[in-house]
Amino acid sequence: MNKRNSIDSISDAEINRVAAKLFLRIADEWELTAEQSCQLAGVESAEIMEGWNRQVDKNEPVTITPSTLQRLSLIAGIYKSVQGIFSGSEQWRGWVHKPNSQFQGKSALEWMLQGDVAGMTDVRRYLETQYSGAYY
Repeated sequence: MNKRNSIDSISDAEINRVAAKLFLRIADEWELTAEQSCQLAGVESAEIMEGWNRQVDKNEPVTITPSTLQRLSLIAGIYKSVQGIFSGSEQWRGWVHKPNSQFQGKSALEWMLQGDVAGMTDVRRYLETQYSGAYY
């Protein structure tokens, strides 16, 4: 089986479960509150997050909307980029909380929480330029 066929065989439910599991781990590492986690994921309540936790723990399918999956993908990309930029785990875990002139003196987390997907996209683009060495 070639690589494309193996990717096509992954179900949406499995993609959603893996995305939820990764997001929950990132939220834990970043020490997000339940409210922050919900806002970043674009879900309405902490009960949804608790349901994800139960489903992930039981290896059950997780239902995620396309817009939430987009948000989780952006967060995963941010997480990966931060790890690529900083060598120490304390640095890449803490970066999201530190003020940054690129975000008008706000932390990346504050920037992402102040609006919709645009804030997350801003942070992801900024990190990708830093990670790749390309500058505006």
